[in-house]
Amino acid sequence: AWLQYLQKDYVTAEKSFFQILELKKNKPRLWSDHKEDKISYWAAMALLRQNKKSEAFELFTKMTHDESVGYYSVAAYQRVQQLSPQMSK
Repeated sequence: AWLQYLQKDYVTAEKSFFQILELKKNKPRLWSDHKEDKISYWAAMALLRQNKKSEAFELFTKMTHDESVGYYSVAAYQRVQQLSPQMSK
């Protein structure tokens, strides 16, 4: 997923990030090394790069409600702040 994102193949990256999230939900022990907030953030970024702003905004907002405050939840908060004016139009 990450390589696809770096290659600007955002459609495939989005699908891959969401597949990883689903696999992580179904088999958490197998995917325990992959942090959900990191995967969610990059899935939202892939959405944003495809101009799917409302979907990205929704995912970023969901991340800001996470009880653990980490790098990606703070980054998601910043994205929410950037996108908020555009979402009210």
